[in-house]
Amino acid sequence: MFDGDQRFNATHRRQWSSVSEPFTTFTISYDRLISIPSEKGSHHNAGLIINSDKAGAGDFGTLQAALSYSYLFALGNDSVNFFSAGIQFGFVQRSVNFASLTFDNQFNGDAFNANAATGENLSRTTFTYADINLGLGWTSRFDNGALNGGISIQHINKPNQTFYDGAKEQLPVRWQVNLNPYFETGASLTLIPALLYMHQNTFSEFTGGMEFKFDLRKNTVRNFAFGLGGYGRLKDAIIPAVAVYYNNLRVGLSYDINTSSLKRASNKKGGPEISVQYILKKIRTKLNRSTCCPVY
Repeated sequence: MFDGDQRFNATHRRQWSSVSEPFTTFTISYDRLISIPSEKGSHHNAGLIINSDKAGAGDFGTLQAALSYSYLFALGNDSVNFFSAGIQFGFVQRSVNFASLTFDNQFNGDAFNANAATGENLSRTTFTYADINLGLGWTSRFDNGALNGGISIQHINKPNQTFYDGAKEQLPVRWQVNLNPYFETGASLTLIPALLYMHQNTFSEFTGGMEFKFDLRKNTVRNFAFGLGGYGRLKDAIIPAVAVYYNNLRVGLSYDINTSSLKRASNKKGGPEISVQYILKKIRTKLNRSTCCPVY
């Protein structure tokens, strides 16, 4: 549900380096139309996403690759309201370096012995599982903006995720709700609020905030804009953010400032995140060749 035909995204995040080994995440994604939109605006879409994550002293790693398909339905003949439904299927590989971890059995009461038996059944250091997600989306366009929202249910197959042979530890289903409207004020200022709520098992997370986008130069050749905003993750962090726009390119930078009890160890240092987005858009004409007048 973006204004274009193809979209590229890349994000890099590094957090909690002041507490332990930094948690590092890198994501790239690509999605696009795979059919010419109908007169009402309905069309098929497909996408690919790759996530790579390393966490903590044990190099606990997650590598995910997933393909998506969705269809956007136009509700009515005025190309104002749209509904979409999609499915995503992928594989996830989990890995860990047990050699860099320590266990209580390696402490004899007085000292640590790295050669002592761990007492753990560490039979494998990597495993792979399939993952299935479903989502619904809705958008409503008007003269100075649009209302966008969606809901998704992830890990609906509840895959088993454990390094222990013969054990069973299912990944709980995760629900996610997002709202991403935007409003143009008519004075070179666009308001872009965002809300995200996630719930998994007994855990939940709520993040919200707003970006103020200032158009510095807007014409048919070169468009410049600057974004300044702030977000908050409930009971966890405040997140100042900036963004630069040039034509169809957006580069954003944000930083998490811890406000939870973790701040005693992190000194309020959460971590930076940088994101890059580029959108390609075709210009389509509605020319009926059967009624063209010849040019002499």
